[in-house]
Amino acid sequence: LLKAFEGNTTHETAVDVPVFANTQDMQVLAAQVEALLDKQSLWGYLIEGHGLYAWGRNMAEARRHLEAFEFLLHCELELLKLRGPR
Repeated sequence: LLKAFEGNTTHETAVDVPVFANTQDMQVLAAQVEALLDKQSLWGYLIEGHGLYAWGRNMAEARRHLEAFEFLLHCELELLKLRGPR
């Protein structure tokens, strides 16, 4: 399912999901996101205590990215339940 993310051509990779502090200062948040975009591919991020944001070139791509994140995060949660915290 990692290939659901635009531009990712292999399943043999890891996708980082950054978690940002929940802030009302959108300029600070925008600067943090832009700094990461300059360093790596980024299809979405989490805001602590708020939720997941994902995007794409159009609605279909954004939805595909969102659904991929939701599925992969669900899988990680199930693994944590089975294995316990790392």
